[in-house]
Amino acid sequence: MNVLLTYSAPPERASDAEVAADHQTLLQEPTLQRLLESLPEPAMILNPQRQVVLANQKLAALLNAEPEELLGSRPGEILNCIHSREGAGGCGTSKFCAQCGVARTICETQTTSTTRSRECSITCAREQGPAPLDLQVWASPLAASERFTVLAVRQKSPSIASEAGRSR
Repeated sequence: MNVLLTYSAPPERASDAEVAADHQTLLQEPTLQRLLESLPEPAMILNPQRQVVLANQKLAALLNAEPEELLGSRPGEILNCIHSREGAGGCGTSKFCAQCGVARTICETQTTSTTRSRECSITCAREQGPAPLDLQVWASPLAASERFTVLAVRQKSPSIASEAGRSR
């Protein structure tokens, strides 16, 4: 049996088929889609494995991507965090992730079923070298199903649009 070492969040991921099924389930809820699009910040809905199963247009535009391109990725992976590929399980599993505000906020929300918010800074890979990205993040259980978590992100530092990750 292969066991993945993790320093923070569980390493398991849903399969592509499971992510696609969750995506289709959420698309069947037009009110949910409208609500996600009405949020003033880039936002995504995560499955229990912290993978994107639905993203709003603001997040996709910020990353110069289509929302469907983000499916199955974790937040640090789409933001191009330099630590997102260090742990065997990806974003949330390296030794640095134990202190990551994004990972901690998501995990606390998933553990307590309560809304959490935190200011944090992650280091992103950029063409000119690593650079800090300062964020305010909010995570909340999706009221219709505590199985999913809504994560909204407010960028507090210079634009990541041209440099954040399409290198998933």
